[in-house]
Amino acid sequence: MAETGDLNSALVLILIGVIGMLLLSVAVVIFFVVYQKRLFAQKAKIQGLEAAYQKDLLESSIQA
Repeated sequence: MAETGDLNSALVLILIGVIGMLLLSVAVVIFFVVYQKRLFAQKAKIQGLEAAYQKDLLESSIQA
């Protein structure tokens, strides 16, 4: 009987460990996706600012 209890507790610990690792993996994937989205938004903003600057520079050049 004691062996069955030890086996059950070992299985519970393994199950908790597997669930913990899965949760950690999901958290890492979510962090990576959010980071990539933020990086993409920042790059798009910088490209927009560069395009506006080039447009202003071209208009100034034409007026001069």
